[in-house]
Amino acid sequence: MEEISLTPKFLDNGITFKEATQTFVCKKLYMGQFDLNQLEKQTKQQNYSVNEGHYVFIGEIEKVI
Repeated sequence: MEEISLTPKFLDNGITFKEATQTFVCKKLYMGQFDLNQLEKQTKQQNYSVNEGHYVFIGEIEKVI
């Protein structure tokens, strides 16, 4: 963390940073990997240099700090 000048601040079920102006504490409802095969070929070629999709997270906000 010293390399990026952020100060960790530990929470009950996670972590935030002292420098953060707002933190969302969420409960994870779903996690899955985005399937690149569902994209059009041109979109895939223009935006993804490796054949790995992003991870998709869906959560429920439990608290805003």
